[in-house]
Amino acid sequence: MEALARIGHHAGHLTFSMPHTESTFLPPLLNPITGREVNFLYTPHTSLASETERPKYGTHELGEYLTQQYPPIFHAATNVPAFIRALACMPNLRHLSVSCPGQEPCQRYRRSAVDYALISLRIAIERAGLTQLEKLSLAVHPAALPCTQRRALMSIDAWTFKNSRADHSKLLTNYIRTFSGSLEKLAFHWHGQCGPCPLTLNDSSRPSSPSSATKLFAAITSPMPPLPETPPPPPLHFPNLRRLFMRNAWVASEQVSSLVSKHGSSLRTIDFDNVTLTSGSWDEALAPLYDLATKEGIWEARHS
Repeated sequence: MEALARIGHHAGHLTFSMPHTESTFLPPLLNPITGREVNFLYTPHTSLASETERPKYGTHELGEYLTQQYPPIFHAATNVPAFIRALACMPNLRHLSVSCPGQEPCQRYRRSAVDYALISLRIAIERAGLTQLEKLSLAVHPAALPCTQRRALMSIDAWTFKNSRADHSKLLTNYIRTFSGSLEKLAFHWHGQCGPCPLTLNDSSRPSSPSSATKLFAAITSPMPPLPETPPPPPLHFPNLRRLFMRNAWVASEQVSSLVSKHGSSLRTIDFDNVTLTSGSWDEALAPLYDLATKEGIWEARHS
């Protein structure tokens, strides 16, 4: 840390790499007396001051279990103050890249020290005061996405799962939701293959999926009534959004129409580039825009 403090101000681009390996996956935590699994909720320290306010893992008993059964890499990954001090030594950092390769699809729900390291890194990014940070390059990972409101440019790598498109979309939508209250400009671009518009995934105007009406054979023949469907989260709303840019995506015309109607009072620029309508026409999609444009020049809209 002393060496980093001497040279850290020269760092402009930092790459944090922590591959998933057998040594990073964590075994079940067991009570040494009863042999039963111990479930614990990890609440990390979020500042240097909180380090002295309470035990690192909540209780001393739980701390003993974790110290005895979990490897040193876990305890290093949960050392949030050390992450904060390290990033604070690089005040001129402009670009941070995060790479966590090696996770197989079947392992993504296993507990891993990588998850805890990403939590610590995320907190450190928000607490270290990196005023020069302009860009984050990271992978879609449950613990990787920071929630700080200051954002200039973010590039996210998504893993490729044939049957997990819904998981990606929900994660992106929920992440964007955290900025909805203060966001003024949003530019979203799918790299490579065209993808869905994350701003309309929870819109009630979206067409229902044909598969939603089908039931499994066990659900039909079971004497137990099926569980009620989980209600979808409310549609995204950006009260201060003024400029919207969307590229390389597909969306239904009724979803665009609903989006424009809800944000017409604040939006001034809409730019759709290489956006494909899955239903309807652009005249139908932008009809609310024409109704709201009562003054010439108040709107700027483009689609291609």
